Amino acid sequence: MDPTDRPYAGLFVLDAGQGVAGPCCGMMLAATGADVVKLEPPEGDWSRGLSVRQGRESVLHAAWNRGKRGIVLDLKGPAGRAAAKTLAARADGRAHGRGVAGLEHDRSKWIDRALEAVESRARNRIR
Repeated sequence: MDPTDRPYAGLFVLDAGQGVAGPCCGMMLAATGADVVKLEPPEGDWSRGLSVRQGRESVLHAAWNRGKRGIVLDLKGPAGRAAAKTLAARADGRAHGRGVAGLEHDRSKWIDRALEAVESRARNRIR
């Protein structure tokens, strides 16, 4: 496989989005080589209830989250918030849709700065 097919290989991305926007972003990053971890609350991403379902997962949820690893964290409790902050600090990029309850104070770093860093690192790998 040509290295330009997987320009984000070796990058770690935390996807804390629910629904469509954040998960789609994470899916595209995973498809281009990033190691994407999907963070979900104990009750699951609300998109699990959309479209035709197979068990707990909808067809759309499966499509938007393909290629990712998953972790369930309760961000309402201190242990879940601490674990999420550790993952977020380690991540090269972070994606979400409308903010992440329990991590709002880090919000400025979630999209713009993180994706600029991912883009910059990937661009350097291709050269």
